[in-house]
Amino acid sequence: MMKSRITKPAPKACFMAMPEEVLARILSYASTHDDTIIPEQLAPGSAKFSIQADPATPLGSGYCPALTRKKGALPAELSALDVARTCNTFHNVVDGDKMFYANNTFEFTSTQFLLNYLVALPSERRNAVRSLKVKYDYHGVPVAAFIVLAVCYRLEHLILDIGGMTNFFNPGLTNFSQAPGYAQLMALRGLKSVKLAYGNKSWTLIDDILARIPRAWVSQEKAESEKAVLRVLKQLENDINRATTQPRAHGSVARGVLKYAMSQAAVNAWGDTINGMLTPQGQATTDLFNNNNHNINQGIALSVIPAVQPPTLSETDQWVEMDRTNLASWDV
Repeated sequence: MMKSRITKPAPKACFMAMPEEVLARILSYASTHDDTIIPEQLAPGSAKFSIQADPATPLGSGYCPALTRKKGALPAELSALDVARTCNTFHNVVDGDKMFYANNTFEFTSTQFLLNYLVALPSERRNAVRSLKVKYDYHGVPVAAFIVLAVCYRLEHLILDIGGMTNFFNPGLTNFSQAPGYAQLMALRGLKSVKLAYGNKSWTLIDDILARIPRAWVSQEKAESEKAVLRVLKQLENDINRATTQPRAHGSVARGVLKYAMSQAAVNAWGDTINGMLTPQGQATTDLFNNNNHNINQGIALSVIPAVQPPTLSETDQWVEMDRTNLASWDV
């Protein structure tokens, strides 16, 4: 009599057999890009974003080209999206922990672009963002942008490019504290670090200051004057960090102030309601943020804020479906 053959179940793929925490660590590394990620709106007013394949190529008429796959893969900046599409298990880990937002540093060339992106993000994604870099352009919308930063409840690291802020380093005439958005910046809480960036090897804010304000510093000798400017910048960075690294406290942004700030975003869909933006992740509260005397509301008169009709909100199901199927862009 022939013995019946016992069929053994096929072994699971090695990734699937790993402990959950090990798998999560590996996928976290795979979802992290070494450089900053620069989101670009697909079109003016759009709540969908892409990236420029070649940063040296101008966008032209404000439209960012749709992404294309090369050898089956999206650009390296969006590796997290490709990892998430591998299978349901990977998707649940990568998307569940919001690894794309939590693991990467997002860079913006203006406070307007920063505001657009943050307002378009659903709260669960905005609250996952930990690291941002933005050009502090006083002629943009720094007040509104820094107000919205206050409802990025997991933000830890902020890099401010102050290369264009020379006008606020003229002793006796101006001071950095007079820059638009400074009060809202100093009112941020719960950060781990704020770093000031002010140029590259070929040009820096220091060169601009010394060229435009030759008698502003302690010495006519360039080396000594550079040291004096560096001391001022270091003290400014220390002052900002001393304020912003204090613990987050209940009562940060008035509802009307946030409504005003969100209305400055050039997007046709908000990622969440105002109340949703105000509620820290994991809390269902309506009265945490009613302290109108907090510095972050400084300079914003609630009585003169125009009535704003919120744009049509994006549905959560649409965000998820875009993650899974849209290869032309990522839906913030």
